[in-house]
Amino acid sequence: MKKKISANTDKWIRRVVFVIALLVFFYSGSKIVIYLVEQRQASNQYGDLRAVIAGDGLLSEEELKKRYGISDDASEEHVPAKAYEEGYVRDTKPGNSGFYIDVEELLPVYEIKEEEVDRVEGLRQLNAVNQDCVFWLNIPDTVIDYPVMYHPSIRDYYLRRGFDRQYLNAGSLYLAEVCDPFTSDNLVIHGHNMNIGTMFHDLLKYKEKTFWEKQPYIYLTTLEGVETYKVFATSLVYVDVKNEFDYYNFAKAKDENDYDSFVAKILSRSFYDTGERPVYGTKLLTLSTCEYTLTSTNRRIVVCAYQVAEEEHEEGEETSEVDASGSGSDEKTSE
Repeated sequence: MKKKISANTDKWIRRVVFVIALLVFFYSGSKIVIYLVEQRQASNQYGDLRAVIAGDGLLSEEELKKRYGISDDASEEHVPAKAYEEGYVRDTKPGNSGFYIDVEELLPVYEIKEEEVDRVEGLRQLNAVNQDCVFWLNIPDTVIDYPVMYHPSIRDYYLRRGFDRQYLNAGSLYLAEVCDPFTSDNLVIHGHNMNIGTMFHDLLKYKEKTFWEKQPYIYLTTLEGVETYKVFATSLVYVDVKNEFDYYNFAKAKDENDYDSFVAKILSRSFYDTGERPVYGTKLLTLSTCEYTLTSTNRRIVVCAYQVAEEEHEEGEETSEVDASGSGSDEKTSE
């Protein structure tokens, strides 16, 4: 009798284990399918937006609005109510920013270089569809080629939202709420480090000095033109740690000492010395993403760059081409 009970019990245990294993299998499978569908959704959305910024014209403004458009009511939600009370209106004049500004101080239409027309016009088209879209960020030799969103009234609004403000696992690149797109000394942009290699994953390439030597320049398309930045440091920073460096809160320098202090802290944490150091008054660009390890999730890779003049950029590109061809100096700065 005992043997019979034991045999029945063993049989039921095996059945329960089998059912549990089956449920785990289907649950895991469904999560993988959902993840792949979300990645396809992100790929399709950003592919459409890249076509616009490149001037390919695959989607008209009407098609964009139909597919990704934001209703007028929704686009107003992050604007403080007192903006209306103080005589501010949304600047909808062609070529202008779309932000709320004083009615008597509408932004001028900037003269744009011929080679930048397509990108700037493309960004303006995206801004007309969703006025949270304020920049386009591009780093050659990486997958980083995305719009940058800005929704200052709600923290991390685009952390898990796409261009259309709907849920998107990959989220969007977004400008920190402490920043102002026009007046900040430092533009801080956040983005996910997706394990499939998208979004800000390729910032990790800058941990190696050889990549910086090959590609030190970052391009930020604005509604007025294209700005060029040169990377001067790639740093590892721990967040949520007492007395650690809160780089993400630095948007406006109080004075020269405040600016130099920020630069010094970034340089002290850099993986290598680039020999570059911005001076007070030079606009900065800070790109931030997570770096995950088995023991920590509070590490950030922070790539900092400073704006350079067109002449310096062109000279730098020529020097890089000479070095790449082997005609220049073979010496490398040791790490």
